[in-house]
Amino acid sequence: MDADLDRAPANPEPAARGLKARAAAIDSIVLVAPQIAYQWRRGVRAHRAGVRVQRPWWLSALAPAKAVMEEQLGTPGNWIVGLRTVDRRTGRRVQLWRTAAIASFQLIAGLTQRRWAGPAPQAARADLARQAAAIRKRLAEDPDALREAMMRLHRENRVEVNGNRRMAFGLVSALLAYALRRRLAPTMVIAQQQRHKPSN
Repeated sequence: MDADLDRAPANPEPAARGLKARAAAIDSIVLVAPQIAYQWRRGVRAHRAGVRVQRPWWLSALAPAKAVMEEQLGTPGNWIVGLRTVDRRTGRRVQLWRTAAIASFQLIAGLTQRRWAGPAPQAARADLARQAAAIRKRLAEDPDALREAMMRLHRENRVEVNGNRRMAFGLVSALLAYALRRRLAPTMVIAQQQRHKPSN
């Protein structure tokens, strides 16, 4: 298998858009749907318990991990449809160190955005609303305790979520990742059958 992935096809051409769309649809079902279900289940449990829910740090590693899988081994969608990702310049599998360098940058950028830019504005507002609703339910018959608890909640969560800062950071990191990709490992998705084509 490794020898096949490393073999350079003659005159590689990009795979048809329809094939790539089918592969992406399969990957969405196999790889993305479980993530959405996991996040939804955590949100429901947190809402019922009236506690704060935070996005797990390891979710920031999923996109880089998928890129490594796609470039080195292939994704389930690519396996089923018959596609593979190669280095556009050589027609061979992307060198592992190049893939690792780009994935490491994406992981560091994601973790840095999580720590520096804070949660997305809508996520922060939703989290604060859930906590406030839980407090109102718990202290509905004690107005003084309710007022004190609400003041404490807003005081403890007085963190300005700067949507513009988050957007700017995401844009800059995306541009840097794009430049790094073009420099280190520009890729192309081709059909597996191309490796059997004779050279002219």
